[in-house]
Amino acid sequence: MPSTQRIVTIVLFLALFCSFSTEAYSATAAKPQKSTSKLSAVGVNQLPGDWCKFGIGYTLGDPSAEHINLTVLSAEYQAVRVAMDDWYDYPVAGEKLLVVHYSLQNSSKAQMSVSGIEWVAVDDQGVDHRWSYQWLEQAGKLSRQATPLRAKISLAVDTTYSRPLEPGQKLYAYAIIHIPAKCSIPKMIASFSSSPTVARYDLHGLIKPLAKPYLDPTDTTGAVAIDAVPGEVGGTYSSGNIDVAIDKVEFYSKPLFDEELPADSEYVIITEKCTSFEQDPQSIDSACNLELKDQDGTVCSQSYKSLALTGNREVSITLKQKETGCVRSVFCVHKGVGLKTLKFWGNNATPVVIDLSTYKAP
Repeated sequence: MPSTQRIVTIVLFLALFCSFSTEAYSATAAKPQKSTSKLSAVGVNQLPGDWCKFGIGYTLGDPSAEHINLTVLSAEYQAVRVAMDDWYDYPVAGEKLLVVHYSLQNSSKAQMSVSGIEWVAVDDQGVDHRWSYQWLEQAGKLSRQATPLRAKISLAVDTTYSRPLEPGQKLYAYAIIHIPAKCSIPKMIASFSSSPTVARYDLHGLIKPLAKPYLDPTDTTGAVAIDAVPGEVGGTYSSGNIDVAIDKVEFYSKPLFDEELPADSEYVIITEKCTSFEQDPQSIDSACNLELKDQDGTVCSQSYKSLALTGNREVSITLKQKETGCVRSVFCVHKGVGLKTLKFWGNNATPVVIDLSTYKAP
């Protein structure tokens, strides 16, 4: 090939190579991209298979419509009533409560109505337990001026109240879930509205345990409630919607109301003090149940349920909410047998049992 022709060929080759390289670079060079993040959503989205963590906000809902940030703050087991303004929720015998404290923040760009979060607690047997009530609180403290997110109708979950939230506005609330006394809750699921997005929580080691004396002393998990609460004379115990204190246990060998007392019998008089937390007035007779057993294990008959503190006269005391009253209950027992236990309870709650084996007739 002549030299002039070779030079032309090389020049054409270089021109073609430069043109190809420029097009390749233009096709592959990084270009600025518009941000797809939504500044109004301050939470993070849970990744598939991951567990959410306490104290971190997670966005639930439709990103293109209404969505909300959920932050679980803490969780605890409770074996006594939980206050909701002038109304109380309490576990019955065989139950305890899981109380979940959380916050909600409107992460949408418009006002939205919030009717709470759907909560499902999964116990160690794989059984689901849905929430019973949700209530507002102030900065993590149970509010005495709370407003219900949803009202109680047995264990219903019908929405009866919705709260409007402005963009960025936050509220604090807590949910109450009734669960069996003997189970633990390793997992919890939260969802919002009709969104398919859920927040899943691994609760191992995160739930505050039951307090004494309501914790089963043989349990090491802090989750198992005791079948019967050990009590003592002079102590005050929460039982359903009442507080009860047994102030005095005494023997009485004289007839009451001019009635004949069998020669082999005597009376045991129990002085009880009750405080009501029921919204509606209730009598001490109906609110507090007593059962006295002797050393033979026999349930002693109750002769009189409500005597006045002074004088042998029967009374009927009705208590309004947070009122306290005292009465004496009279049992007829076999002389010389001795006492074993006194059991008392309110509103089908877990009973309190006092050992009376050291109490002897004078």
